[in-house]
Order: sequence, then C-alpha cells, then structure tokens
Amino acid sequence: ASPLCVHERGPSREWWGDDRSLEARLPQLLKEGRAEVARTLLLSKAEPAHGVTLFYLGVCAGILEGEAAAVDPYEASIAAMPGLGIAYGNLVRAYLARQRTGDLERALVLAKTLASSQPEAAEPQYVVGVVLMQLRRFSDAAGAYEATLRLDAAHHGAHVNGVHCLQQLPPDDE
Repeated sequence: ASPLCVHERGPSREWWGDDRSLEARLPQLLKEGRAEVARTLLLSKAEPAHGVTLFYLGVCAGILEGEAAAVDPYEASIAAMPGLGIAYGNLVRAYLARQRTGDLERALVLAKTLASSQPEAAEPQYVVGVVLMQLRRFSDAAGAYEATLRLDAAHHGAHVNGVHCLQQLPPDDE
C-alpha cells in the first residue's frame, strides 16, 4: 500500500482516493502514451495534495508540456512526501530542462544528495556529472564520470561525456 500523507487536517486517504483501480491504471496509461487521460483521472479522482498524485501530475506535465513544466509538481510532491525518492531524480531532470536562475545549482544539490544516498549505483553519479557539465565545471564533471565508470565500466554516457569534459580542460589540467 502507498504511504499515507499527513497534512494539517490529519492523515489523508490513499493517493487514489475512492478509486483503487488508479494504482494500476495510471502507470499503464503512461506506458501507453496516454498522459492526457492519466492527468484527467488524477485531477478528477485522486487525492489532490498527496505526494504520489503530485508526482504523477509531474510525469504527465513532463510528457505533455515538456520536462521544464514538471518542476512545480515535483517540488510539491517532495514537499508532501519527502521520502518519494523517484521524484528527486525527476526534479533534477526538470531543473536541467527549465534552467531558470538557480535551477542548475538546485539540480546539483539534489543530484549529489541522490548520489551520496546510493553510493553503489552508477546512474546517480552520472547525473552529478551531467549537472556539473551544464555548470561548465568540466574537471569536477570528469571526476563524477570516473566515479560512474568505477561502478559501471560499460556506462556509455560516462565514457562519451568524460572524454568531452577532458577536451574542455586546458592541457595542464588533464
């Protein structure tokens, strides 16, 4: 079962409200590319302030309007349910897409938090490198890609981006 979300008025119902079928239908609709239908169901049937509902609204916004449009729902999802780990990675992607003042720095903080919480996983280390590249911190990004490759020597993105970072450094920094 989904965790309960606590608000000032007390514990809420499950995120799917009165329609438990949403728990299976939402992921299926998204997999089928039917994000508009999924969003309509969320807005009409799900608990509006629940972290999982807000997360799914972020997914729908990202699909329908572009990843940058998902920042607000993902931020609200994390505020409502701080333990919803998947929302953090999606928020990093949304910040990278939106790139308003401060977004890259916020993305870096989130990416580093994810990487430190999953030190054995290559992908979070890679995401740190991606954000650092966007910040034009090529030496630090190269280090993040090296960390990725120590965990997954076949990680294609880390190989490609790592080489690109090294090419951006002055010859004496390589």
